[in-house]
Order: sequence, then C-alpha cells, then structure tokens
Amino acid sequence: MYMNGDKTIMASCKSCNNTIKPFLRFHMPLAGLFLAEKKDNAISYPLSLCFCDRCTLVQVEEEIDPHVLFDNYMYKTGTISTLKNHFENFSQNLQQHYTFNTILEIGCNDGTFLKNFANKNTIGVDPSDVALKATKEHSNIELYNTFFSANLAKQIVEKYKNIEIIYASNCFAHIPTIKDIVEGISFLLTSKESIFITEVHWLGTLIKDLQFPFIYHEHVFYYSYKSLSYLLELYNIEIFKVEHISTHGGSIRYYCCKKGARSIDKSVLLLRYAEENLELYNFETFINFTKTIYSMKETINLTIKNILSNNQTIVAYGASGQAQTFLSLYELDNDKISYIVDDSPLKIGKYTSSGLIPIKPSSFLYESQPDYILCLAYTFFNEIYNKHSSLNCKWIIPLPEIKII
Repeated sequence: MYMNGDKTIMASCKSCNNTIKPFLRFHMPLAGLFLAEKKDNAISYPLSLCFCDRCTLVQVEEEIDPHVLFDNYMYKTGTISTLKNHFENFSQNLQQHYTFNTILEIGCNDGTFLKNFANKNTIGVDPSDVALKATKEHSNIELYNTFFSANLAKQIVEKYKNIEIIYASNCFAHIPTIKDIVEGISFLLTSKESIFITEVHWLGTLIKDLQFPFIYHEHVFYYSYKSLSYLLELYNIEIFKVEHISTHGGSIRYYCCKKGARSIDKSVLLLRYAEENLELYNFETFINFTKTIYSMKETINLTIKNILSNNQTIVAYGASGQAQTFLSLYELDNDKISYIVDDSPLKIGKYTSSGLIPIKPSSFLYESQPDYILCLAYTFFNEIYNKHSSLNCKWIIPLPEIKII
C-alpha cells in the first residue's frame, strides 16, 4: 500500500496482479549488509509481508534495487559444510538418475554445486562478485555474470541448443521480476527430456516452525506448492514431482517440465494435502503467525534480561541474513549481545547492520568463554554444537520454541 496524491494505492501480487493483504510490517536494514565500522550508517527500509488470496503467494511488497542487494554479496555457499554436502549428494543423485550433457544453474554463487560436474557442459548465471571470483577457481564453469532473464535465456539456447537440466537453489525466492525468470526457464526447456529443478524454503515450514528470521528484503517470495504451481503454469510449465529436503530448516525440491511431458508423481498430491491441512491458503493463518512472533519476542527478551541481570555474558552465533531479521524484529543490539561469531572470513571484523554488534571468528569463543551463546543459525545447530562441544557454556536455541542446552 502506498499514497499517490490523495489516493491510497493497494499493492498488486507479482504473480497474478491481484490485490495483496499485509500481515507483518517492520523496518530493518538490508540483511546482507555488514558494516566496516560501528559508526557507519545503515539505512533501514520498511518491509511488508503480504498474502495474495487468489494465487496464495506470500511476498514482500517493497522492492530494493537488485544491484544494491547482490553486487557486493557476502554469502558464500562453500563456507557452510551442510550445504556443501547437500550439493555434492544431490549432484551424485542427478547423475545416477538422469542422462545429460549440459546443466545450467541460476544463482550459482561460488560454484559449490556446478564444480561437481567436471565432465559436463556447466553454465552458471549469477550477478555477484562472489561468482566472478569463483570462476577463476572452477574453470569448467562458463559464467554469465549478470541477472538471469528471458532475453539471456534466448542467447544461451542459441549457443547450447539443448539444455537438459536447469537448476536454481533457493535463489528462486530472491528475484522480484519472477515472471520474466519463469518465461526464460520456459525457453530453456527445449525438449520433453529437459527439466527444471528448484529448491525453495517451504512456506509450510516457515509457518509451523515460526521461521520468521528467513523474512527479509532479499527473500521476495515464500512459496507453497499452490502458489509456485500457479506461477509456472502461466508459462506452460508444471510440477511433476516434489521432495522434502532439510536445507534451511525445511525446503521443497520441485521437479518441473513442460506441461504434459511427464506423468505426475503422487508426491505432488500429498504436498497439496499437507498444505491444505496447515491452512496455508487462509489469510487468518498468517495473522496468527504474526501474533505468535510478537509473543515470542517477549519471551526471548525476558530470558536475555534475566541472564544480564545475573552479570552473565551472552553472545550470538551466525551473522547471517536470518540473524539480521531476528536482531531487528526483536530489538537486540550490542548492549544485550556482546558479539556475534561467524565462520565466513568475509564478515569477520565487521558489524551487523541490525544492532551494530561486532563480528568475531568462532575461535574467539574460546578466548572469551561466554556464559550463553544464542544460536541464530539454529537450523544448523547440530553441526555448530558438535564443532564446539568442548565449550563450557549454555546454548540458547530460540525457535520454534526457546530451549537452553
């Protein structure tokens, strides 16, 4: 919703153009922004999460210039062991079950996935500086260092003719011009054998496990099967199989093809039933989601207040985009959190734009010996805990309900 003169203009769905309904509004800096100095100024932007009651797509109303978001990106897939293993396992699975010569990845980041296909034609599309640097290490990847679009897809098809596998992991939720992207994917599906595979965080997991930290400006869309299916069918693409996967706390891997090219697996129907049971097509579900978020805010802040009142120290683990949302929405800053550790060298020595908390390497935990660690990378908690099990401290897992270990 925005004002134009004396008129109130209702925002439209980016998929079906229907009027969308907001259910969560707050302000935060860009989740991918980390500051070089504490005195730097981080712009805080409004964020309105909205629901479309026609196609059921949940989406962020505000749009940020993609160049601002991704030109100096600080996310590297290869720094997260869980994701490295995930992509390696899936690459093996693909090569066991499908015959192909050419594979294209939209949003290839640092090449962690594509490097597993040294014997194939590998094409990466990614506008970030991270991707540009990575191609120097992985010479098998032909990189298009730009944003994916329908026009770019036409150029790629002209050169490669037949692309059997098109893949997009998580980034499918990041692109506001999604209709242009899907049109481009439709061009790339050049034969009945061609398939498009995307992995996206499932809206069902976000709601039932209260995963609000995944909400930030870079994540424009939050898909259910129904909303993704609606969008794809606008361009003659349909979902023929789905798989539940563990990444990002609970995602869905969608296998897609040109309409009618393959038979529909029963997994698709089962996912639709699961979404209906969770009432993901009902606006009231999202109103209740917002109420629970703010109820949990009181619980988290009371827990931290009690720790500090006992002269104990609390730090955080995981300087991610999720952490920035958590810090913003729950109003946590350097007065409450002494520092935050992260395993990415790109972030060490910087400050979170939410809360201005200094970022240290995880080795610093052993020097300072905090009393409590708030695990903001809670979807990777097992990996983190096993790595640092020798620490003499307590861990706080904040969601979906607060636990102290």
